[in-house]
Amino acid sequence: MIKIQTIGKEDFLCYSIDELSQAIKKVAGCHASFKYRQRSGLSRVLYMTVTAGGVIQDTYTKKVFEIEELWRLHLI
Repeated sequence: MIKIQTIGKEDFLCYSIDELSQAIKKVAGCHASFKYRQRSGLSRVLYMTVTAGGVIQDTYTKKVFEIEELWRLHLI
């Protein structure tokens, strides 16, 4: 599960890649935190910018993520 939080919008709990894709469309144009727990139990947070066009970019490193790549992170 990946939890997406933004300021001023609802939080999204994503249990599938389809739900993640829909949530990303809803937070387009915002800065968001993507929170997930890895299989090892380690909690992780990524701070991302989702552009109006739906491009997902790490706020600090400027690395661009595909939805599938973001989904695979929590499966590690």
